[in-house]
Amino acid sequence: MRTPAATALLAAALAACGGGAAAPGGAPPRFGPAEQVPAPVSTAGWEDSGFISPDGTRLYFTYLRMDPVVFLTEARIRLAGPLRPGWPTLAPYDTIGAELYRSDLVDGAWTEPVHLDTTINLPEEQEGDEWVSADGQRILFTNGGAGGPRGAYGIYYAEQLNGMWQPAVLASSVGFPFVSGDENPHLTLDEQTLFFESSRPGGQGLQNLWMSTRVQGQWSAPVPLPATVNTPGVEGSPFSLDGTALYFDDKGSGRGILYSRRTAAGWTRARVVVAGAVGDPSLTLSGDLYFIGGGAVPGGFDANIFVAHPR
Repeated sequence: MRTPAATALLAAALAACGGGAAAPGGAPPRFGPAEQVPAPVSTAGWEDSGFISPDGTRLYFTYLRMDPVVFLTEARIRLAGPLRPGWPTLAPYDTIGAELYRSDLVDGAWTEPVHLDTTINLPEEQEGDEWVSADGQRILFTNGGAGGPRGAYGIYYAEQLNGMWQPAVLASSVGFPFVSGDENPHLTLDEQTLFFESSRPGGQGLQNLWMSTRVQGQWSAPVPLPATVNTPGVEGSPFSLDGTALYFDDKGSGRGILYSRRTAAGWTRARVVVAGAVGDPSLTLSGDLYFIGGGAVPGGFDANIFVAHPR
C-alpha cells in the first residue's frame, strides 16, 4: 500500500521530473549541458549502468577495469581502470570482472566508491543493469555470468535483512514476470509498475521495452510498449519514477536518450532528450538526469557517468 510519504515523493516526481504537466506543445523535458561526475567516481576504467537514488545522494554503478569495446571488436584486453576497493583478486576475474559499486554525496562531494557487497558481487559473475529501491533495501540486477555460482544468466533479486544483503535469487522465483534473455529491470518509485527490455516474441524488433503492473500483489502478464516507443531496432534501459514519464536509450546506436509520456490516448511518440552514444538514464526527484557517456581515448574507449540538470 502506498504510504503518505511515498505519495508525497510521487507528487514531487510529477512536478520536477517531467511526470506532471507536459511541456508546451507536447515537447519533452529540456536539460542543460552534460557534466561528467568527477573522481573518485569517474576513472580511466568503465563506469557503466549508473543508477541515482531519488533523493540524489546515492549513486550505484557497474565498474569494469577492462575496456569491453576493445575486447568485443578487437579480441584483445585493454586494462585501464584502477583496482577499486573490493575488486576480485583471483585471475581471470581480476581482469574480466564487472562489479557493482556505490558512492554517496556528502557535503557536495562524491565519496570513494565502495564495493556493494560480496553477497551481491560474486567474483565469478558479472553484475550490472541495477535498480535499487528508494530506501536502499531491495535490488534487481542483471547477472551476466555463465557457469558461475549462480548458474544462470538472468535478472536477480535480493533484499537486506538487519542491514545485511541476503543471497540473490532469480527474480522469477519470487514472482517477477521475467524469462531468459530479459534485461535492465526498473521499478517505479512506488514499486507497482515494472519496465524492462526483452527480445521475447511480440515486440516490434530486436530488443524492446515491456511493462507489467502489480495487481493485488501479483505481476500482470508483460506487454510490449507500442510503436510510438518500440521500433524494429533496439530500445533498452527504461526508467520511470511515476509510470507516466518514461526515459530509455537505444543501446548506444546514436539516437541517444529518449522520452515518452503516457497519456489518456496512449504513449506519445518518443523524442530525444540527450543525443549521441549515451544511455542508462536515471533521474532524481529534482529532475537531474544521470546517464552513461564516453568516447575514444588513446588505444580504446572510456565510459563515465554524466549528469544534466533540468532547464
